[in-house]
Amino acid sequence: MRNRSNLWIAAVALYAAFTAIIPLTASAAPVVTIVSDNLGSYPNSAVPKYDKYEVTFQIANIGTAFTDYNPFNPNLNSLGSQYYNKKGILVDAVLTSPSNTTMEWPCFYYEGSDGSKNWKLRFAPPAIGKWNYTIRVKYGSDTVNSAARSFNCVSSAIHGFIEINTNDRRFFRHCDGTSFYPIGTDISGYSMGGGAAGTAFPKMKANGANYTRVFFTSMNIEPYDVNKNGSVKSLNNYSMSRASSVDGMFDTARQNDIRIIWTLDDWTYIKDTANQYISVSGRQAPCANVTEFFTLSTAKEIYKRKLRYWLARWGYSTNFLGFDLINETGGSSSSLSWHAEMGDYVHTYTEQPHLVSGDNGSGELQSTSVPNSDPSMDFANYHDYAKYSQSWTIKASSPNLEKMGCALEYPWVDMSVYADRLARLQWKRYKWMKPLSWNEFGLIYRYPGSTSGFPDWDAAYDNDPTARHFRDAMWAGAFAGLSVAHWKLDYMVGGTKYPNGGDKFWIFKPLSTFLAGEEFVGLKQETTYPVYDETNPSPQVICDNGKIMVVAMRGRDRAYFFAKNLTDVWARVVSPWSYPGHTCAALPTPAAQNGTVRIAGLDSGTYTFQRWSTSDTNASTQIKSTSTVNVGLDGVATVSVGIGASDVGFAYKLKKQGGTPPPPDPVTGSPNVSLTLAADKTWALPGGAITYTIIYRNTGDGPASSVVIECPVPTDCEYTSGSATSGGMYDSALRKVRWNLTSVAAGASGTLQLKVTVN
Repeated sequence: MRNRSNLWIAAVALYAAFTAIIPLTASAAPVVTIVSDNLGSYPNSAVPKYDKYEVTFQIANIGTAFTDYNPFNPNLNSLGSQYYNKKGILVDAVLTSPSNTTMEWPCFYYEGSDGSKNWKLRFAPPAIGKWNYTIRVKYGSDTVNSAARSFNCVSSAIHGFIEINTNDRRFFRHCDGTSFYPIGTDISGYSMGGGAAGTAFPKMKANGANYTRVFFTSMNIEPYDVNKNGSVKSLNNYSMSRASSVDGMFDTARQNDIRIIWTLDDWTYIKDTANQYISVSGRQAPCANVTEFFTLSTAKEIYKRKLRYWLARWGYSTNFLGFDLINETGGSSSSLSWHAEMGDYVHTYTEQPHLVSGDNGSGELQSTSVPNSDPSMDFANYHDYAKYSQSWTIKASSPNLEKMGCALEYPWVDMSVYADRLARLQWKRYKWMKPLSWNEFGLIYRYPGSTSGFPDWDAAYDNDPTARHFRDAMWAGAFAGLSVAHWKLDYMVGGTKYPNGGDKFWIFKPLSTFLAGEEFVGLKQETTYPVYDETNPSPQVICDNGKIMVVAMRGRDRAYFFAKNLTDVWARVVSPWSYPGHTCAALPTPAAQNGTVRIAGLDSGTYTFQRWSTSDTNASTQIKSTSTVNVGLDGVATVSVGIGASDVGFAYKLKKQGGTPPPPDPVTGSPNVSLTLAADKTWALPGGAITYTIIYRNTGDGPASSVVIECPVPTDCEYTSGSATSGGMYDSALRKVRWNLTSVAAGASGTLQLKVTVN
């Protein structure tokens, strides 16, 4: 499909197959009774914008869970005799916003620690004013609604959900437009267990960290049978005790302003018969093998049920950044389409939006199992560990890394160099304009060929009590647009396992202070190297000393950069140790380095130039020097940098004094807009409603202007007046809903919806 000005895109309607069903016999229709809400916990009984509104209610006349129906199954039909396919119940809140827009949000089944069994609605109102709602229950052939209720929403200091910054898709932002630059560490069940949030989150908040990746381990609500016990039934029967633990983690995250990327599943438990989706003797399950887990429609529907439950129970939380669907997926290419389908499913829940990603464990971005290049994946994840190694040539799994301008005379893979080149590999070679997170980072923890259980390199970690290897990567990554999260939480916390150093959360403070109030959106990323860089043949940032790497973000009125002494590598602080099977190259001799940095492309004027420490946690002393730099009509600033023999490095700010910041340079390139269309159900009775969701994406590298999207209404249905979102208008003569979009930026996507009623 070719895109041009005045582009017309016709959405081809996917007609739902409406089949007659036999009404289910019930002694009485369900009855919905609202028991309580949490309005009393807020001043004046008004919910702050983006905060949690929670309603507890009961549904009578629906039988006993797992005897008559499955409360975790939103499909009203039973797909078979298996327990996980017992007929379900569909419970949603129908909400009307202060602007009179109608939306739906799923409700969920809840069991308390006291044995109570209820249903709940959790919703974060995104608009100030009066909200009205009812609880709608569909069960068998019955559809009933609760009595109408309302609540008021007032302003708050909460910035809202995390989204991709449409002005510069390399970065995140809050949905109120404020910037969000991730700074943080993993919380791993391998390290400290689910209770680690109570230890780590307050320390993170105190030092300016704001996000974490939670590796579920013992907190997956659909627990995998690690002992391969065929009698264990966890599929579509979620653990309420584990769900309560997740409740607690999100509460702790809210108290400490931490955003969570939640790793929902792990390839270790997906790949074989530990997977509850795979049938073994004594276990009813839909799949014969892991390939069917990724391809069988029944298995995919059941996984979507879990995603729906997650969103219903925790989707209200603005601390929930998004999903990392499967940790280190090692599946075949069939997992590519699976990830895309699950991402598209999550994106249909636009009322409380969340991001989606996946990751692989092979130490490369362009994998055969995770579609990082697909628009359904909002951000890219990367896993790899610092190796006490010989040279870049060991990175055979990522052959493009050596071609990013690495100086092979420096055989040690310094973490700051690695972080920078990883970001450049994505954005300048693969050209995926989306956020990149190196969300599993640390010292290598497996000995190749070891028969002793792959021990951790605890001695190496202990020899780096100030987390030098992490600080190198974190600072360089920040100026390359990459976020880096450490894997070993117990190392960050410290303790008896690491006697040379204790709490290391202080390392987040200098970076957090440096970034406070700053904006990288629209800036150009450049890095100096001592060798030619084929991805940047005409650099605008140059250093005259080849032993200093400068990682920079620059605009027309400002520049930010991190200067790294390439003779002072991270491995020096953790040496010596042996690495089985490898002969390690000699470490370079560290020496102080001084150089002159030339930054071109600036507007003329007077600039303030500051040198910031990357290790000083005192905000009043972190700025080590301030001077004035004059930029003439040639647009070039010349500044001096100096780095000691054992410094981690220094960060710099060059900002024009006075004047209005210029707009970012325009995006150029060719658009490529694609569409997907899906219905929320495959059948409906006469009078029933079907919601169509259209997802549009511009996967090109230029904006598409004057975009028109049309969706025909099926002949056996009628359009539900006012249901089209985002300004969609219904043409009754043509029986089409039409959206006129001014433009769709490169890399941007959006969701449109409409509803129809079956005749």
